[in-house]
This record gives sequence, structure tokens and C-alpha cells, in this order.
Amino acid sequence: MDVVPVPSISDAKDSLRSIVALRGRLDALLVADNLRDGHGFTLVEWLRTLPETLVVGGGLRCRFVPVVPMCAYPTEDSMRWLHRIDASIKCIQKPFHHRNAIRALDFAIGTYRHDVMIELDRAGLAITYDNNRFEIVEGYMTRPFALVQTKLVDSTFDEAGQLCRRMVLSAERASTGAIAVEELEEMLNDPRSTETAMHSFFERHPEFLADQNYSWHWSELTLRNDTTSNEIRPDFLFRPLIAHIPWDWNILDLKSPHVKLTSYGRFHRDWSSHVHHVVRQLRNYRNFFRDERNRQFLSERFGGVVPRPRLTAVIGKDYGEIQSVADLVEDLVDVRIRTYDELLTFQREQIYRLRSALDG
Repeated sequence: MDVVPVPSISDAKDSLRSIVALRGRLDALLVADNLRDGHGFTLVEWLRTLPETLVVGGGLRCRFVPVVPMCAYPTEDSMRWLHRIDASIKCIQKPFHHRNAIRALDFAIGTYRHDVMIELDRAGLAITYDNNRFEIVEGYMTRPFALVQTKLVDSTFDEAGQLCRRMVLSAERASTGAIAVEELEEMLNDPRSTETAMHSFFERHPEFLADQNYSWHWSELTLRNDTTSNEIRPDFLFRPLIAHIPWDWNILDLKSPHVKLTSYGRFHRDWSSHVHHVVRQLRNYRNFFRDERNRQFLSERFGGVVPRPRLTAVIGKDYGEIQSVADLVEDLVDVRIRTYDELLTFQREQIYRLRSALDG
């Protein structure tokens, strides 16, 4: 991550103006509370009131760039001031370990990245891989102009395409990946962790759920056919690199990591009621995609492709439970059951390999 340190509010403003003038990259601001010429929160306030016409690289509107404030003595008045500026901003208290700053930046950038990707999708943009190259494709909406203008983005089609590539194919995982692994591990060890918290984490870190075969994802995408009133809202839907291969798409549903995967009946072991529930839910999603009445609607929504997605559930924590019931896994041929421990172990290994490659 490239870092540009500045000592004062006026220097920070000059630096931001220079970035805007050159349409350079700006991913986040880390702002201290006490600077040479005033309180750092005034810089945040100035940023959030900039004209929407000021944009940085990729056409991102400057006023919405993620901010992480650092505060030594946060008072109720200063926190109220910050929340009036932007209620979504989270302040980190000094002194802090550098990993806390990295985690706060990772959270802010991940949330922002997810919001931008949603807007790019709604504008009809996505990334795919055909003929040995990555390409930006137009989605289900045909736009009359070669511009992409949303709340967060104001750019040309080509520039938005470059932004897609940078966001989807992000390569900062060597530095932030280990922090994310630690965060997920803490969540899994906390019995109070909810499905909602897990979903929020995976929105910021979809790489835990999808490998390099997928180029785009949607979170809680509502698919509704107004003609039939049929509607589904899966937790995640993943588009493969080669988008026109309909069976390589993947629907994934998240359930609690704290439930049991199996249960003992009177004579034999079986999947738990939690697993049976998510399997029924996933099969209902599959039926929606197979329903001929939804075919035209789905084709328009996904750029001429009618997906026939694979089904995956992430549920429970103990991978050993699945290993101990191999025959049950074989019986469930149409739904893949994955545990949170499995995701954690796989991603930890990926980070280890990436670091080893970089060190080599």
C-alpha cells in the first residue's frame, strides 16, 4: 500500500487537490485528531462536503473516500461531531497497535469496495474472462451513454472497467489477509457471533468464499419475477470468470457456525435439522433458476446467461463432523456442505503460500 504522510490539514487539502487534478488513486484517509493547524475531524468534515464533481482514479467521487480517524482522548462531544459528519465512520483510539490500524483500514476499504461493486453492477458492469483476457461486460441494462454515474462513481465506461479490475482482482492480501484470518478466527471463537456478523465479514472478504475461478459476486441479491411474483434472495451469488458457462455459477448460503451438523437418530446418524433446512432452501433457489417462466427475466438480468448454479452451504464449525460422516456427504450429491473451520484453514494456507512466494 502506498502511503503519503502529510503534517497538517492544509497540506492534506493540497495533496487531495493534486490527486484530483491528476485523477490519481486514493483508496483511504488515515486522519489523526491533532494536526499542526487544527483538529483532524475538520479535515473529515471538509472532505465530506466536497462537490460531487471532484473525482479521483477510477472516477470515484472524492467526498465518499473511506476515512479512519485516530483519536487520543475521544470525548462525547467529539464523537457526536464525528457522527454528524458521517455516522458510518469508526474511530480508533490512540495509542494503538499497528495491526489495529490495518484492521480498521481493511474494514473501511472492504465495506466501501462492496458498495462500489454493487453500484457498478446496477450500472450494468461486470468483469469476465474470455479468449484468454479479462473483459468488462455490460450487464442486463443497456445504457444509452458511455458514462457510469452513480452516487459513488462518475466515470467513463473504460475507466469504470479499470476500476472493476482493480477491485475484483485486488492483490493486497499479503498484508491484510493475515489480519482477516485473525478476525474470522476471533469471530468463530465468540459464541455471540451471529449470521449477520458473518455475512458482513464475507462481504468485505469474499475471497474466503470464492477462489480464483470467480470474477464477480453479489450479496443478498433479490431476484424477483414480477410476472409470477416468484422471488429469492440468496446470501451470495458468484459469477465465474467465463460468465457464459451457466453451470459454473455458485449460490452460497451462510448459516450459524455454532450449530451442529449431525444428529443421532434412533438407529443411525443423520444430518441435523439445521443442515436439512439450508439444503431445502438452496434447492428452492435452484428451482427458481430452472423454472422456464423465469428464463427471460434471468437472461436479461445476467447479460444473456441463464445460470444453473452449483449449491453450497457454509454451516457449523467443526470440519471433523463432516469427515466422520462421509456416507452422508455422498448422499448429498447436489449440495456442498462447507464448515467455517474449512474456510479458515484454506485461507490461512493461501496466505502462507503467498507470503512464502513473496519472501522467495
